[in-house]
This record gives sequence, structure tokens and C-alpha cells, in this order.
Amino acid sequence: MKSKFSIVTVKPNLASLATAFTATDLLFDWTPIEIPRGGCSLETLQMHYAGTEGAAQTPKDIELIFAKSVNGVAPPSLGTPNNKLSDGDTLTAALTQAARPHIIAYKFVDVSNMVDIGVDLVAYNLLGSDSDKPNPKLNILIEGAQTDYLSTKGPGYQTIWMAGIANEGSEDFGTGVIVDNGAGYSVGDTVINCDGVAGDIVFAPGDELIAQDGALVGTLKSVADDGSHTTLTLESPGLIAAIADGDEICNRQPITFVIGLEY
Repeated sequence: MKSKFSIVTVKPNLASLATAFTATDLLFDWTPIEIPRGGCSLETLQMHYAGTEGAAQTPKDIELIFAKSVNGVAPPSLGTPNNKLSDGDTLTAALTQAARPHIIAYKFVDVSNMVDIGVDLVAYNLLGSDSDKPNPKLNILIEGAQTDYLSTKGPGYQTIWMAGIANEGSEDFGTGVIVDNGAGYSVGDTVINCDGVAGDIVFAPGDELIAQDGALVGTLKSVADDGSHTTLTLESPGLIAAIADGDEICNRQPITFVIGLEY
């Protein structure tokens, strides 16, 4: 049987970015991933890792958990991102009993075993493999539930889920892009004036934006090409939740995972 390869890009939603993460915080809750049906090996892992206030930061170790549906039901939430999963310090104490039957795999991601290119890119890091370092292959097998779970891609696909835990803590995805308008902005507004860090250093068109407390802002259409680059224009329908003067605008998905699968 010939091996087949597939690549999936995963952009988990983070929330409550007003403060840095601490060890054993939930980094992101279950994120659905649609992949071709059948058992497969998670072979490779690449990461885009956003920096702090326009500068690359030192990436921290992450624990990844993979899950499947049970009787057609998705895994239950592990809690609120940027909050501790439990009072314990171990993964076993952190996971709820309700989620346990859904879990199919676990992987500790040791970023020290991954090449870290960040300085040349200024505001974010790229993490990946290198011949001079241990290959950060995941070396785990996954397969979704045998019973069908609704997939937007059709019957040839299955849905699995991935959640992340901050192993070391101190991840800081603050941007330093601050709303600059005394009256704030209302739902439906499409242009947001900011000060602080230039928006085009930390954002790219298509990014989903949130306020530092997790309130949804909207999807970025463009950053003004002027001297300060601090005026943000949103795609329709514009601002989703009202924001106040002094709010920090953050990227809802500051970490992107690119995972290579082999069937």
C-alpha cells in the first residue's frame, strides 16, 4: 500500500490576552480539525508563533491533546483559556473526567528541539525541524470515531480535536496596539484609530482580532499605509462588540500549527 500524505493548518482561538499565560494554563480549548478518514500518523509539526508588542518572543513548551467524538458528541470543554485547568500541577489532574473518554493522543512539544527563527522576522517566530537537531516528529497515531461525525468537507473526512496547555507559561501575545478614541467604537464601525505599535507589524489582512479581554473585534481588512500604520479597517460587518479607548487589539489566533499527516 502506498503512503499518502496530507497537510492540515490549525489556527486555535485564544482569549483573555490581557495577561501572560502561566504554567498549566489552558492555552486553547478543543479546536476541530477536519482530515481525510482513516488512521494516520502525525509526522511533522511546524509553527508560526506570534511575538509580543512587535518583537519576537521566546517560544515556550506546549502540551497538545487530541480527541475524538464519542457517540457522535464532541469532547466537552476543558475550561477557559488563560486560566488554570485545576489546582494540580500535572496533566492528569488538569483533565476533566468528562473529557477522558474522548482523548486519543497526547504530545509534549519541546520547542528546544525545534529550530527557532525569530530575530530576522522581527515580530514572530517560525519553529520547525532541522537536520542538526532531533526531528520534532510527533510520532503518534490518531483516528476519529468509527461512527460518522458531521464534517463540512463531506463523507471522506473525519473530525478530530486538538487542545493545548501552557507547559512553562509566560507566553505573552500582547500587541501594544491601543485604541485611540475617547468615545471608543460601536458595533458596526469599520475603522479603528489606534496608537502604540504599528498595526502592520503585528497583523496581516484576514487576521481575526479581539480586545485584550477576549471581546470579538472583527476580521482585519487592511492597515492604513501612512506614517504611523495604526489605523485598522475591518471587513464587513465591521466591529462585532463595542470597544473602549485604551483597549488593546490582539490577534485571536497568535499560534498557527502546520501538521503533516501520513496515511
